[in-house]
Amino acid sequence: MLKSPSTVRFAPYSQWNFSKKDGCISVKSYVDSQNSFGATIRTQFEMKTKNNTIISLKLDGKEYIK
Repeated sequence: MLKSPSTVRFAPYSQWNFSKKDGCISVKSYVDSQNSFGATIRTQFEMKTKNNTIISLKLDGKEYIK
């Protein structure tokens, strides 16, 4: 989903947000990577899992997995 996955730099662990509610684990943070022009951009992401299965994945607010 990122234009240049080989340039990915994840946020420091201290800037990740973890929560758990009703057996669902939510992880929020950001990743920096280059776009198709070579500029570094920051993409916010949120992933939710339940029973070791990804149930939701959002990048910059757009949901890719429901």
